Amino acid sequence: TFVSHAWKGSFVSLKNSITEHCKLQTTSNDSGSSEAPPAFFLDIFVVNQHTPPWKETPVVGMDYALKQPIELSLKTLLVMSPFEDPVPLKRAWCIYEICNTKRLGATLNITMPEEEHKRFIDALTLGEFDFNDWITNIDIEKAGAFDPNDKQMIMNLVSQSPGAAAGLNRTVVMALCEWLSTQGYLALERIPEKERGSSKLIKNLANVIWRQGKPDEAETLYEEMVKCRREAFGDNDERTLDGLHIWGRFQRAKGQWDMAQKVLEETVAGRKALFGTGHEDTLTSQMELAEVYRGMDQLDKADELIREIVKGWRVVMASLDARSIEDTTKRTKQQIHFIHVNFLESLKVSAAVMMQKGQASRSDVEIKNVLDELLKGRVQLFGERNPATLDVVVLEAATQAILSQMLKVQMSKDSEKMRSVGLGGTDPSMELIKEGVNGYTETLGRDHPDTKRATKLRDCRASDIEKLIDRFDSCFSPESKLLMADGVTTKLAKDIQIGDKLYAPTCGTIALNNDNTEATCTVVRGHVIQKEDEHFRHLVQIGEMLISKMHRIQHKGVWIRPTDYPGAVEVKQPCELHNFIVDGLTPIVVNDIVASTIGTFCEGGLHDLKQPNHALWATKHIANVFEHHPLWPVVKLDAQHDNFLKVIKNLKFAEEFLKRPKNKGELRELLVAHGWQRSSSSKQQETSLTESEEMIASINE
Repeated sequence: TFVSHAWKGSFVSLKNSITEHCKLQTTSNDSGSSEAPPAFFLDIFVVNQHTPPWKETPVVGMDYALKQPIELSLKTLLVMSPFEDPVPLKRAWCIYEICNTKRLGATLNITMPEEEHKRFIDALTLGEFDFNDWITNIDIEKAGAFDPNDKQMIMNLVSQSPGAAAGLNRTVVMALCEWLSTQGYLALERIPEKERGSSKLIKNLANVIWRQGKPDEAETLYEEMVKCRREAFGDNDERTLDGLHIWGRFQRAKGQWDMAQKVLEETVAGRKALFGTGHEDTLTSQMELAEVYRGMDQLDKADELIREIVKGWRVVMASLDARSIEDTTKRTKQQIHFIHVNFLESLKVSAAVMMQKGQASRSDVEIKNVLDELLKGRVQLFGERNPATLDVVVLEAATQAILSQMLKVQMSKDSEKMRSVGLGGTDPSMELIKEGVNGYTETLGRDHPDTKRATKLRDCRASDIEKLIDRFDSCFSPESKLLMADGVTTKLAKDIQIGDKLYAPTCGTIALNNDNTEATCTVVRGHVIQKEDEHFRHLVQIGEMLISKMHRIQHKGVWIRPTDYPGAVEVKQPCELHNFIVDGLTPIVVNDIVASTIGTFCEGGLHDLKQPNHALWATKHIANVFEHHPLWPVVKLDAQHDNFLKVIKNLKFAEEFLKRPKNKGELRELLVAHGWQRSSSSKQQETSLTESEEMIASINE
């Protein structure tokens, strides 16, 4: 077994930790089993710190010297001492060794001296262990090393590894998560069966499992917890109500609204009777219930409740000792985290409810001041990369996003003003959301529920910006070069004709021939042109290509927005825009970049077919809609007078269309009902519809 430890620790502590590990391993083995005596690789007996192998003659590569013992051992024993503030998680050597353990497929075990191990198990069982205190220290870039040259060599190796420093940190965090879950289950087994469900451990373990992105496994633990607490303590006991609160929150997160409402209404009634109206626990459950009402579109109920909640949290905030912000004891940290974050959350929910009800009467200055103060205090107490701090960053971004949406809703009453103002530069809420997403990804991993929540918020915010600012634009400039079917020649977008054959890249949606065999090209069936107007469009320049911010493209096989493409630059200028409907709705190649066409489904999270707009625009339905435009197959939209695109991008239009696809007459009635006003040019050319249909028929033949 390879032993990973900090050389700053005492040798006695190292020896006791290994002894404790051996004792526990012997206890866990089946009686009568015969195994070879344990053997340990200790670098202090093998590697000369002053003249390590990579400084000897002949030179042994650092990466080889570090990985070979782990690979041969297939087990790593990490000495985590003291467990309240582990030194190894601050040392570059140890962090690098943990990462190598997981990437080489070896098993990671953690040990500590006997007395510390007892304290750890007690803290874990009693709910006094905060896992965030471990993972906030994990940052290979900030970790120390006795020799600065060693640290530089480690960082050189890290930069060449998958994900570089962020990838390494993420690997280490997930390794620790796995070990903690295992220890939680082992501790749970030591508790008598009748006491399991009522213990704090089962709640903490379920929370950890849930945070790892394992909802089904967590649900089993939550169900056991609630059932046992009801039986042991009754319905109105503090511990039962705590379990119900968590159970209701879990159901809300899953989208089980009816169950969440039932459980949380019971919780709120119980906590009011037990603690009173303004108690922190009562307010917390009320806030979960307000979110449920909002999710169920019961906005009057949500508005009435959230006003009561905000008022209650203001009273609690006023009673908070001002000196506590400088008190760094664990209890004070938890108190500040609980009170401040929940007060912030209540403001966010309040703003969200107002937005949904079409109200924007409250000032955002008060919220902004509270957020600035909270973020400053949180960074001071927990550090920039602690998930607690990141949560505030994301909540702040969410609140700013909501307030920004309110402003845009008000501005949208004057469409000319909305089109001319735009974002006016970098959107501050989007920058904060990106910061939160990056921090979560580094510390908790890409698949963690909190990371997914932040990522969803980022994507929703980006979608909001697209809808409010560039809602008409999803195309590229007329001078963009489209790759033709031969895979060599190109043609400008403005010169593409109906029936032209374009190269179809074998990615995403694949073009098919009539016999369902894979095609190497796709045929242009429709050409949509948005005419240039006097307003500046928000575009992205990638090399020589200008493309709208909404248009999906690929980078290294992954669908992304153009703003995320390496070297992309945002620009504003008047520009005619082009896009196409092709056989199979396949992607095409534009200026050597794979780009979507109208109706292309972009896998990987950019399109969600559960959303009506995506179910319309990322499927064949949108092609059917365009085919019924009077100018089909070359649809030239007058930016000043033809609001066709605005109508078909309306959520209510998508919802009504998807209930039952319409025939030509029904579709036109639906378009007019949603505000379509055809331009004079489209009316004049409507008589050419039959001629266009004949052209399509000849192409099909």
